[in-house]
Amino acid sequence: MKKMNTVGNVNALNILQENQRNFDAASLQRTSEALQRLHTDFPSSEASVIELHEALLFSIAYPGSATILQQCNSLMALLVQTVTKTVGKNRSAYYNSGITGSLVCAQFGLLLNQYLLQEKLQILELSGVDGQNSELVSKLTFTLDAVEQELMPDDAGYFNKWQKRYLPGIKNSKNLLDYYIHACMQMQGSISYKENIFSSFQLFTEFSLDSKLLGLSNGRLGIGSNHIHSNGIQKKCTIEEVFMQVKPKQIKLQANQQAHLVRLARGSMASLLRETDTFSYAQEHETELHDMGNGICIGLYFMIPEQKFALQSYIGYLLYKNGLPMAYGGCWLFAQQAAFGVNVLPPYRGGESSNVVAQLLRLYHFRFGVQQFTVDPYQIGKGNSDGIQSGAFWFYYKLGFRPMQQDLADLAKSEMLRMSSEKGYRSPAKILVKLADAEIYWAPATNGVTYYSLLTISDKISAHVAKNFNGNRNLALIAATKKYQKITQSKVAKNSFLNRLLVTLDAIGVFEKLKPAVVAKIGEAYQQKDNQEANAHLKLLGLKVYWHLFK
Repeated sequence: MKKMNTVGNVNALNILQENQRNFDAASLQRTSEALQRLHTDFPSSEASVIELHEALLFSIAYPGSATILQQCNSLMALLVQTVTKTVGKNRSAYYNSGITGSLVCAQFGLLLNQYLLQEKLQILELSGVDGQNSELVSKLTFTLDAVEQELMPDDAGYFNKWQKRYLPGIKNSKNLLDYYIHACMQMQGSISYKENIFSSFQLFTEFSLDSKLLGLSNGRLGIGSNHIHSNGIQKKCTIEEVFMQVKPKQIKLQANQQAHLVRLARGSMASLLRETDTFSYAQEHETELHDMGNGICIGLYFMIPEQKFALQSYIGYLLYKNGLPMAYGGCWLFAQQAAFGVNVLPPYRGGESSNVVAQLLRLYHFRFGVQQFTVDPYQIGKGNSDGIQSGAFWFYYKLGFRPMQQDLADLAKSEMLRMSSEKGYRSPAKILVKLADAEIYWAPATNGVTYYSLLTISDKISAHVAKNFNGNRNLALIAATKKYQKITQSKVAKNSFLNRLLVTLDAIGVFEKLKPAVVAKIGEAYQQKDNQEANAHLKLLGLKVYWHLFK
């Protein structure tokens, strides 16, 4: 094929990287020509292929034309095919690159490992064990038959002896991983307990990123239309501007679509060697999807009942752009406030980060009635050197977030004034470290929403149990249950979610200060939290007299 004059003999990958973030006619032309050249003259080095993978993901999310989008999708298919073929000959090629067709190795939790096992991947095996042999034996012994435990010889205390005696048929690392997973799942206790046991083994799992795993390379939402950025990307915006957009549209999902969203979330995280609770413990039937416009959709993920938070509602999200998983995180909702965290995935940094954050807040505002948002200090650099180096505090400050502490608010204001008036000035690291101690928040100027300190609530509960029950929390629960049942004339089932809240309700005076009808509504809402957490939150939100007791 004849080479394009614009590209010439210059490295096509470099040209793609230099032009793909510009959207003028000349840059779009060079981007398209570079993609065409790469299709016929595919990179030969592993490093270049990995760079191309990230570049393609960015341009699929932010295509300047329909032609570029088609070219990127076609080239991505070729890239995955090439990597898969290479890894078939050399297993260590593209190791931990996260590209479909390659292998990765990571330390994941019990339920995520169980999910990987269910996916029936081509390769899934135990790569290594960092835990102590004595720890393994002491925990796994409880999975034996009662008589086996009673008659276990002393030398079986060493794992190699224990394995030889009790697992004689398990000869390879795949079967051994299967055993660990199933052994932990059959243990008595909560999911958290089982996860803790599994974590103590410190197992490393090696697995292949098969196409069915739905990783970053091939995982697509498959719902909604693609957005072409014919006018470029939106680098700057304010939360106020985004909140003026129409209410997001919730997309009605079938059960198979909800399952697909959960698989996408787990697969994309696994390909990045990451894990987050709202995906690993996702309850499929609660999963939601919302269309935010311009190619952005946001999936909301709610956890299985056992892992849900008692007082707050921890609701995770995965933001999709043109069907690609782009950013993930979660919000911790309490009354009309929420703490949130966001992680934009590496290939998409330098895009529409401000708009991504603003769209997330817009969804939580409209869906859950949140009026005030706070940011986890880690996000702005507290204990996070990357946050300091990147000046993350200023990213949120420019969006409209402000420190709650007056001294830090004054420091931020003076620094911003200096940066605006003094050309080339940037806040030194020592200033950013100070600002990272700030509790920063955003709220509409006129909303007047009360901010609740959750640590203060915890102190109230501890003081209540200490004063009235000598620290015995079981007695505190029995007393609170009796009060609730007497007031509402209704029983509390042993497995009801409400049991987690009764001591808290007693500690803040719900049973003495609120009318029986209101107490009953509070109970009904918390009992619904198991399977309809969004509805439970909205029901509680309407009970303003309830929230006043937390002040």
